[in-house]
Amino acid sequence: MSIKAKPTLIGAFIASAAALFIAGLFLLGSGSWFTQKGDFIIYFPESVNGLTIGAPVKFRGVQIGEVKRVLIHYNQSSSDLSIPVIITVDYTRLRKQADGLDDDFIDEEDFLNAIESGLRGKLEFQSIVTGVLYVELDYYKNAPPAHPVQLKPLYREIPSLESTSSDIVKSVTETIRNISEIDFKQIATRLDSVLTEVDGGLKELDFKAINDHLVAVLAEAEGGLKELDFKTINAKLIAALDGARELTTDPEIKEAVAKFHKTLGTADEALAAVRDTMRPDSSLRYELDRTLFELGAAARSFRQLADYLDRNPSALLTGRPLEKSPQDKQK
Repeated sequence: MSIKAKPTLIGAFIASAAALFIAGLFLLGSGSWFTQKGDFIIYFPESVNGLTIGAPVKFRGVQIGEVKRVLIHYNQSSSDLSIPVIITVDYTRLRKQADGLDDDFIDEEDFLNAIESGLRGKLEFQSIVTGVLYVELDYYKNAPPAHPVQLKPLYREIPSLESTSSDIVKSVTETIRNISEIDFKQIATRLDSVLTEVDGGLKELDFKAINDHLVAVLAEAEGGLKELDFKTINAKLIAALDGARELTTDPEIKEAVAKFHKTLGTADEALAAVRDTMRPDSSLRYELDRTLFELGAAARSFRQLADYLDRNPSALLTGRPLEKSPQDKQK
């Protein structure tokens, strides 16, 4: 008795097998069959030591692809020693991570505009300790004009810039080279010779004689000060100040000053009366006016001197102190 085949079971089995086959392809291919990618070439004018196949390709630190091939010479003039590197950009990943930026890599016209806007590739260190490199893509405002290296346009070419990491390595290398050229042995020898001469010179100095001389100078200065009779000097100064005070406070001197002042006033009045009797345009009137002015000035000066001596009797000995200038007053 034959068993009748069931079409429904057969169809379900075939559909399940097809689904398993597609899932296997997806898993084994890591989804690469369902992604859109594009290849680009970059010519680096420096060593790419540390850059390997599969190294990341990043845009401002975000991975958008990987290195596909690293060559020595490819589709370039024989005199050009740049190292060609072919990279693969994952458009699907780029489209998910950067809205609108994928057009700069997919569309030919947008790509050329991106190059004109400063899109460039550089080598950067993943780790400066291990020296492993990756390719960094970014826009640079002051990027130099792009000059294609390819002889035939086989790939879309991204111009390159020398990496800042390379500049750092060159600077460190140059510094180490300069340090290695310093003759530390000769410097040490000369420094030791100088120190030996200084030590010998110090030993020749007679510090005891220098100290004895300083002590003698200080002793002479102290002896000279001791010889001064400060007590006698002080007594004479006090006596002189007392004499000046008695002179300015003497009633007779005060009376004489008052009489002299009164006499000057009387003379001023007499001359003024004479002046009034003369014609305004006469030469004698002019001379008399001048005499009256000088006489008045002398009377004022004498009055000020008498008042000052009354307040400062010691001025007869010490004199009047000098007035400070405006600059000294500000200090």
